[in-house]
Formats: sequence, structure tokens, C-alpha cells
Amino acid sequence: MGCINIAKVTRNLRWNTFTSKEEALAYIKDVCIPHPWRRSICIDDHFIGFVSIFPASGNDRCRADIGYGLAVNYWGHGIATEAVKIAVSQVFVDLLEVLRLQAYVNVEMRHLKRF
Repeated sequence: MGCINIAKVTRNLRWNTFTSKEEALAYIKDVCIPHPWRRSICIDDHFIGFVSIFPASGNDRCRADIGYGLAVNYWGHGIATEAVKIAVSQVFVDLLEVLRLQAYVNVEMRHLKRF
């Protein structure tokens, strides 16, 4: 289940840590597959994380939020940074109404606020 069953990763995400393979598979089927823009981060055909774009709707359809998760043992190697760079360049091609992409940073994770 990679990074999706580790509390250190999921505490910063919109879901709880999965406690079984069945919970993880149900989440993938019900949430990940129908998601409007979600890409997996893989190394040697193994899932280690994801990048998701959450387009807004209605009058806010010109903006979207970006989020990601990465397995702990891959933190600090620039993998998430590279995945986000790729996602940002692609999202404006895939989601033509999106003009603004924004992200929220957990203030406790000071190392993520480098800019």
C-alpha cells in the first residue's frame, strides 16, 4: 500500500490512514480512479506517491488546488518537487479553464516553505 498506509504521510492529507488492503482498494476505486486529475508517482513500477489537482467549480472554475503525497523513505530527494513541476506544466494543457493553481502548506512542515 506504499505511502497510503503510513500515518506520517496521511496526517497531512484528506483521508485517514488505511488499516487494510480492502480499504485502500476501495479508496482507489471510489476516489482515485474517478478523480478529474490525479497522477501516480512510481519508481520501478512501484507506487510511491501521487499528485492531484482539485479544480474548483462555478464562478471559481478558473482556479484549482494542487496536492501531493509521497512515501516517507523518498522524502528529501526532490521527487515530489519534480512531480509537481511536471504536473504544473501539464495541468494547464489538460484543464483549459484553470488559470490559477494554488497550494496550501502545512505550517508545521517548515522545509516545504523554501520560496
